[in-house]
Amino acid sequence: MHLCVEFRDFELILFYAYQLISRHPAISTLLGQLFSFLLVDEYQDTKRIQYSIITAILKAGQGATKAFIVGDPNQAIYQSLGGYPIAFGDFKSMAGIDIEERELSRNYRSSERIIDYFGNFNVHATRIEAASSDKTYQSLVSFDETVSKAGLETELIRLIRFNIETTGIAPHEVCVLAPQWTHLASMTRRLVANMPEYSFDGPGMVPFARDTENFWYKLSKIALTQASPTMYVRRLRWAGDVLNDLEAAGASVSRFTRKSLLRECNAIKIDETDGLSYLRKFFEILFANLAIDFRLFSLLQEHHTAFFGSSQARVDRLKSEGSEFIGDIETFRKVFQTRTGITISTIHGVKGAEFDAVIAYALLEDMVPHFNDPNGQESALKLLYVIGSRARKNLHLISERGRIRQYSGEEYQATRQLVSCKFSYDQV
Repeated sequence: MHLCVEFRDFELILFYAYQLISRHPAISTLLGQLFSFLLVDEYQDTKRIQYSIITAILKAGQGATKAFIVGDPNQAIYQSLGGYPIAFGDFKSMAGIDIEERELSRNYRSSERIIDYFGNFNVHATRIEAASSDKTYQSLVSFDETVSKAGLETELIRLIRFNIETTGIAPHEVCVLAPQWTHLASMTRRLVANMPEYSFDGPGMVPFARDTENFWYKLSKIALTQASPTMYVRRLRWAGDVLNDLEAAGASVSRFTRKSLLRECNAIKIDETDGLSYLRKFFEILFANLAIDFRLFSLLQEHHTAFFGSSQARVDRLKSEGSEFIGDIETFRKVFQTRTGITISTIHGVKGAEFDAVIAYALLEDMVPHFNDPNGQESALKLLYVIGSRARKNLHLISERGRIRQYSGEEYQATRQLVSCKFSYDQV
């Protein structure tokens, strides 16, 4: 008898992996013999339980397994979510092996002026030297705490156009940031409506319910993407997810493979301009060709009702807010395409990415840092460090006026750590 357990929760995977290694030390020994190297990136966002698993393997390997660990404690912005920038000495002690500490001081991304700026927000003293081909670029770094909330949209449009049309930066190299998704969704839709000549990749532009556990959402990934060599592995994985869910729902799928399911999907041709109508027809045709009546399976029927009900409500709401294009099939297809437009993201969401121009707004106390953050002002420094270090060439920071606290009625003030930074800002 074979027992197959599917873990959908990453925390459960970590928990059981740790339990296995703790209760059965031989597993660590075996893994230490299997792996010649353990490579850890962004170590400052690694959780304590992950360190325990890694160091158990290294310790069991008794030096046979090498480790290469890279990170920046100044970018440890996930501590409230469990990220832990472990001290070098603590890691060395846990691993029980000799580890050499080195400093990566060269920055191959940003200009000297950008580096000089975000260096003001160092929590851990680090030495950073500009080494990019654009290190002498005459970067523009601006900070505006006078624009009103009512005028924010106009100012963002001006800065976007300035960077693209005046400085020659490509649209996909422009990023607009804010602390939370709630600040971004409606703004994204307004920017799209007022700048139709540019495409945007961000929240508020997904025309249907993004429920990653919904069966029909998973199938829509295949329905809305074209067969191509660059998408093949990804679509093959999605097909596997669909077959697993079908089997879990009680359908017989033994006669299908991931490849045969993709062939069935690729063969469907529908002439339909409305996105939701397209998906309804696609699903009906596919299941007719598979000879499966999904309505016989309660889970699939419930997911179907939920997917189309919430999606229709979302499309109707977005249309009422002025996004008339949101229901078109081409808008639906963009959801899973490679992103090519102006990026809209949260500060946490953009970590690890880089852009020629970064525009950040809502840099306000109790937003940066969040009022619930136990590390307060230290977290504010790290968030500002991350914002600044995303930019290669130009950086624009905004602490708009006129945002009112819901309960007290008081106005949000600019982030204290940003206001206290003394820098020769540019007028753009």
